[in-house]
Amino acid sequence: MTTISIPVNSQMDEFIEEQVSMGNVASKADLIRRAITLYKEEQILSEILKAQREISDGKGLEFLGKEDFKNKIEKLYGKL
Repeated sequence: MTTISIPVNSQMDEFIEEQVSMGNVASKADLIRRAITLYKEEQILSEILKAQREISDGKGLEFLGKEDFKNKIEKLYGKL
């Protein structure tokens, strides 16, 4: 595991200390790891929502029947 050092303002430091002292997190590092995990999950959700909007706007993949799919592949890559 890698260790990093980040500067935080006094309000953030107080919040972190408070969360640790209240037992809401095991340590300062635990709180930061949780925050990073939450941020990562939010980014993934944002990508999913973006993809859903694109599909709604008709920019997603088209659904083809078996024959149409085969014809499209053959057009792109030659006879199977």
